[in-house]
Amino acid sequence: MNMRLNAKQKGEITKLIKKARFDVDQFAFTTRESECVFVFVQHAYRALDGEEPTTAEALSYRANPDYFFTFERNAKGVFYATVFPELDLGRSIQARQWNGLLNGFSEWLDILKAQIELDDTRPARSRTFIDLIHAHDYAQIRNEFSRAEQNCTSDPPAAIAAASSMVEAACKLFIADHRLEVPSNQTIKPLWGAVAKRLLPDPATVADDDTRKIISGLASVVDGIGSLRTHASSAHGRGRTDPEVGSAEALLAIHGAQAVVLYMMQKWERQ
Repeated sequence: MNMRLNAKQKGEITKLIKKARFDVDQFAFTTRESECVFVFVQHAYRALDGEEPTTAEALSYRANPDYFFTFERNAKGVFYATVFPELDLGRSIQARQWNGLLNGFSEWLDILKAQIELDDTRPARSRTFIDLIHAHDYAQIRNEFSRAEQNCTSDPPAAIAAASSMVEAACKLFIADHRLEVPSNQTIKPLWGAVAKRLLPDPATVADDDTRKIISGLASVVDGIGSLRTHASSAHGRGRTDPEVGSAEALLAIHGAQAVVLYMMQKWERQ
């Protein structure tokens, strides 16, 4: 249920923001849909506040409202929150006492500061893409995108592996929702092949030459991401001659994966 913060609680939150050396004016209280329900349903646990998502009071970072911390409480008095960026323990926290929730918020401020410092070197965040994965139960896609972003500079091979996993997760969701035959080899190329047969028009039937090139190019993007994951990412053992990759290659893989998944989701919604 939505927890409406009182003046004392907001004062305690403000003190923590100042202690972390943030400008208080960079933050704003908003109302947003709770994601705790999605997290617990995904892991087969009963949601803390019931079967359906509720609205929750949240503190968002003005420069990037995708960074937020919600303040919630269920009917039994347990405090909990949706957290983005994630804490080490995941995208949600629970606490028996209000101070426990504040401790989680304090940790989130530290993580937020580190995230902001990396923003200039990390991939651009498409608002349309973020809005879509937040508006639907796309937790698997969101988790892999977050992992790719977090590792882009510090661990490019891990970011490439996450970019590939993001496409794979989207394909698996599409296959499950449309009751398609699951390929025996559940790597990126066979999964995309199963999706493409249902989702994409045959390039030969597309009259516009430019559109036909783009549609055909999606397969090349998927193939490239899969190959880069196999030969250069952290997903497999590395050999003496395997290519070295840096943040530029990781950015390319992440942007490519994001474009494929975004196109898939938008076409998916219109079917």
